[in-house]
Amino acid sequence: MSDHANNGVKQIIRHLRGLLRERNGSGVELAVEDDGFYEEGGWLYLVVTPARPGIRAFEYVERLQELERELRREFDNPNILLVPAWGD
Repeated sequence: MSDHANNGVKQIIRHLRGLLRERNGSGVELAVEDDGFYEEGGWLYLVVTPARPGIRAFEYVERLQELERELRREFDNPNILLVPAWGD
């Protein structure tokens, strides 16, 4: 990945973290790691994990959908996907 592309991904991750901080008080606390992404076939996949145990699956999925829409709109990129993953 080129430095320019890598900087774009880092900017998206920073923005996603800001969105997560704004919403983490609602009981659905999520996180994304610096290396929690991959690119394939023109798509950017961001891996999002619960920041604490006890999150209900439907709340997790709803939050990811909201965040994904915002990121796509903010970065004018329909090829951003948030991937749910359970932490260790």
